[in-house]
Amino acid sequence: MMEKERERIERMLREGKITKEQSEKLLKALEESTTREGKVIKKSKRKIIMISTAVVVLVIIGGLLAGQKLQKKIPTRDVVVESERLYQRGAKLWREGKIDEAIKTLREVVNKYPKTNRAGCALMYLGQIHMGQNNYQKAIETFKEAVGKHPSSRYGDGVIVGAYASLYLGRCYIHEEKRDEAKRILNQLLEKYPESIDHKGRKLAPYVRSLLEEIETKQR
Repeated sequence: MMEKERERIERMLREGKITKEQSEKLLKALEESTTREGKVIKKSKRKIIMISTAVVVLVIIGGLLAGQKLQKKIPTRDVVVESERLYQRGAKLWREGKIDEAIKTLREVVNKYPKTNRAGCALMYLGQIHMGQNNYQKAIETFKEAVGKHPSSRYGDGVIVGAYASLYLGRCYIHEEKRDEAKRILNQLLEKYPESIDHKGRKLAPYVRSLLEEIETKQR
């Protein structure tokens, strides 16, 4: 672009359309204009490079932070081993009828090792213990905690805590005559966990449907 303008100015000078002084002024103005444009372009390129670098840095930082968060979510081997030890101890205390000690130990699993699989299983046991004590309000709170915080926890036999806790939560609502709540949670169970099983390998769906039919009968 600059070369074409220079040639045009020189041609106008040769043809006598402008004086030498005028041509010099025009060439000087052209050079200054080109210099300014060059600086703007260089500055723009520099900005683009800086922005691109910043984006890359942010992506790298984001990846590192995501990796750190993921690492924090995965329990270490020692944590898993200790949570299992406490869980088994709590279960044994429950079987032996040492209820207060069992509750304390199982709650310790939940509080100290909330990111482990056994935290959800411990909540299931706690809810069942509260049901056995006829403390249905406490049982409801505990099963809701299991469903809300540990739906993906599993027992070794394939029982999913989210499904099993929903079943027990529904039963608690039925006992407390909160039928609408029971219907909501049981229908949610069928929708989310249609293939879920109990500890004997039986599907939960038929039993859940029978509970829903029972509720419908009582509401007529």
